[in-house]
Amino acid sequence: MQLMKIAHVGIGPSQDSVNGIAVSGWGLANEQCRLGHDVSILFTGRPPPLEPQREGPLPLCIAGGDWLPLSHSFRHLLRRGRFDVVHMHSVFVPMQARLAALLWRVGIPYVVSVHGGLDPHVLRRNPIKKSLYLQFIERPRLEHAAGIALVLPEEETAVRAVARHYRGVLHWLPNPVEECRDPGSLPLEPPPERPVLVFLGRFDVHHKGLDTLVSVAARLREYDVHLYGACDHGESGKFLQLSRTLPNNVTVHAPVFGERKQQVLRRATAYIQLSRWEGCSMSILEAMACGTPCVVSDCTHFSRWIEQQDLGLVVPHDPDESAQRIRAALGDRAKLARWRERARSFVAEHWAPTISARESVAFYDQALAYTATMAHRGTYAGQAETGTTRLQHLIKEDTPQAQITRAASSRNKG
Repeated sequence: MQLMKIAHVGIGPSQDSVNGIAVSGWGLANEQCRLGHDVSILFTGRPPPLEPQREGPLPLCIAGGDWLPLSHSFRHLLRRGRFDVVHMHSVFVPMQARLAALLWRVGIPYVVSVHGGLDPHVLRRNPIKKSLYLQFIERPRLEHAAGIALVLPEEETAVRAVARHYRGVLHWLPNPVEECRDPGSLPLEPPPERPVLVFLGRFDVHHKGLDTLVSVAARLREYDVHLYGACDHGESGKFLQLSRTLPNNVTVHAPVFGERKQQVLRRATAYIQLSRWEGCSMSILEAMACGTPCVVSDCTHFSRWIEQQDLGLVVPHDPDESAQRIRAALGDRAKLARWRERARSFVAEHWAPTISARESVAFYDQALAYTATMAHRGTYAGQAETGTTRLQHLIKEDTPQAQITRAASSRNKG
């Protein structure tokens, strides 16, 4: 394996964040470092406190803010060939559009993980502004990318709806999920006296279905429900309004990270997430990795995998029916034990950090080869021939890898 110089953009200066993009991006960068690659984290704003003996990716501040010019020192790094590939995370970030244009001019390939940001539900929020941004800024950035990474196969439809002329590399790249630590290595806590449901994430009332979750909790008075997270700017008013109507068995907490997060998940009877839409939720995957049974809404893409692989409970958005199903399922000890073991094994087999890191390097190799081919032909990514998706660890037919491979094969034959 040839070692690479990799830069990640859009995951922030710290991995302790209530943000699935930051959690997955830092997890990938850390594992790439463990494999020996030279990895940097590019960010804007105030640098984090210095940690002289810290191992892992190198944080580099490239601008004082999202709307400020990129620094001269960073431009100098680009001219000196500091990076082989730049991996951008997320969409609708003006700084990334400016960075993409600069990378294009200096000849450094970049790839993009959209992380569910082009889902139709997302585009319906502030639709006029997003429509204009997509047409004039986001579409050119995507169509000039050497590669686009998908977190789930369903994301390809959304990507192609925006980047209609894209003919580059599409690749399923699993979010890296750390294995839950041995319970014996964590501080002991007394077991809860009552069954516990836990939610971890952003307090976005509509997106995360927190209003439905609270309604379900009101029908499950024998359960304690704990919400760990923080509000996005613009969402605090809605959550504050919801918090005034919380039943007595619902408690709100600050976000938790690292070992404390694993403690919270291990003590829970089940993890619950009733989102109105969701891609590949890091919180669900982390709960599964800890062997915590998951209850998810049938509106999420990931619910199909949970049902097909018998990994947990899928419920509708109707609070009465959801409460009945939860009460029945979580009272079945044999079913809970089966879900714990199957979910833990499923995540370890398909979302382990080593798998994600090695798959990312294969993705970068394809993107670099694609860029070299296009440079030789004297064209740009938006006008190139169809790129193929190479997935090296095919598993069962109904998995993300197999779906994208079949789709790519069909496009190539056509």
